[in-house]
Order: sequence, then structure tokens, then C-alpha cells
Amino acid sequence: ENIAEAKQAVISLLNLIQSQYPETIFNVVTFSSSFHSMFPTFVKTNRVQEAISIVQQLNADGGTEIFEALKWIFDSLSQENDNNII
Repeated sequence: ENIAEAKQAVISLLNLIQSQYPETIFNVVTFSSSFHSMFPTFVKTNRVQEAISIVQQLNADGGTEIFEALKWIFDSLSQENDNNII
């Protein structure tokens, strides 16, 4: 199932940044007919386990409206002063 593969990819990436790049900040943004960021801003890797728990509960809603999600991400990136963002 595609959603199971996508969730596993996100979880693997989160585990990687936590173990190899502990100074990185991150956020997870989901989208369907609208978008939702897991956290209001980018957060430190001490929140990875919380993010993994939430990712494991995600389900596919069928929508593919990615534009607003990408816009929010790039707008948020422009406000960060950190070079270690994923």
C-alpha cells in the first residue's frame, strides 16, 4: 500500500536526522484537500518520537492539493535563521 510505504519513508528519515543530524530542525506537513503542519514551527530533533507517533496514525484522504503546503513550507523557511532544516 502506498501510504504504508510513504509512512515508513518518513519514519526512516526522522530516525536518520535524529541519529545523524541532532542539530537539525524539522517539521512534517501533510496534505490532501488542505494541509496541516505537525508543529506550528520547525522543531528540534528531541520531538522526533512524537512526530513518529503521529505519522504512524496518518491515513490517506485522497486529496492531492500540495501547492498551499509547499507555499507554507517555503514561507516558513524564509523566516528561519537556521541552516540545518529538513
